[in-house]
Amino acid sequence: MKKIKKSTESMQLSSIIHAPIFATSNYKVEEKSRELVSYEVSRTKYERIVYNGLELNASDDFPIFAIIISKYQQSKKFSITLTVKELFEALKLSKASRTEAKRKVLVKRIKRLEFCHVELFYYRDGCDDVDQYTTRLSFPLFQSTFYDTDTKEIKIELSRKLGTIATADFSEELIDLTVYYKIKTQYAKAVYLYLQTKKFKRQSYFYVDLYKFLERFGHSKMEAREKKRKLKIALEQLVILNHISGFEFEKINDIDKVKIINKKKEETEKKKQKNQ
Repeated sequence: MKKIKKSTESMQLSSIIHAPIFATSNYKVEEKSRELVSYEVSRTKYERIVYNGLELNASDDFPIFAIIISKYQQSKKFSITLTVKELFEALKLSKASRTEAKRKVLVKRIKRLEFCHVELFYYRDGCDDVDQYTTRLSFPLFQSTFYDTDTKEIKIELSRKLGTIATADFSEELIDLTVYYKIKTQYAKAVYLYLQTKKFKRQSYFYVDLYKFLERFGHSKMEAREKKRKLKIALEQLVILNHISGFEFEKINDIDKVKIINKKKEETEKKKQKNQ
C-alpha cells in the first residue's frame, strides 16, 4: 500500500467506492427523511460488498470520510481527532459559510456514518458460490463519534477491522482530494469515484452498462431520461478535466452501454504512430 503523507490523499477500498454508497442526493429532501438503503455488488469475480446504511453523497460525505481515513493511514491509530477547521476545509467552505449552524450539520453528518455497515467478501477462486469466500470482514464505517464542546474537536473511533483490511487481499485506489475538488457537480464526483475502480490502463476503451452508471445517482425518483442527461453532463466535465478522453452512448445486443475512452492509452497510441 502506498504510504500516505498528505491529508488530501487516502487509499480507499475499491469495493466501497465502486458500489453506489457515496452517490448523489436531493438536497431539497430533509436530512431526517433520508432512507436506509441496501446494496450488494460484486466488483470483480474476487470481491463482493454488502452495504446497509443511510444514503450518503459524493459531495459532502465522501470528502469527510476521505480525510478521516487519511488521518488513520498516516497515524495508524484507530482514535482520530478532527478539528472544526479541518472539517470546514475538507468541504472547501468559504469563511462566510463557516457558521455554528453549519458546524452542527456537519457533525451530524459524521454521526450518521455510525449507522452505515459494510461486509466485504474475498474469493480466491472466484465467487461462483457466494458462500465459499476466503475472507469476510464486517464493520461500521465509523465505530463511534463524539463532539467535544470544550476542545471544539470531533473524536472518531474507527473499527479495528481497518487494520485487518490493510493486510488482506482487497483492492484499493489512491484518491487525491486536490483532484476531486476540481470536479464541480455531485453527479460528476459520483461517476469519477466509480471510474477510479475500473482497470483499463492497457485498453484504449471499455464499456459500462448504462444502468450501472445510473446507479451512481442513488435511489432518486428522477426519470431515467433525466438521469441519462445528468450522466452526459458529468462525463463531459470529466473529459474537460482530462480524466477520460471521451465517451459514446451505444446499444449492443439490445443493451444500452456507455463506451469510455481511456485518455492515457489514446495518447500512448498517438505517440507510437508519430514515431513510426
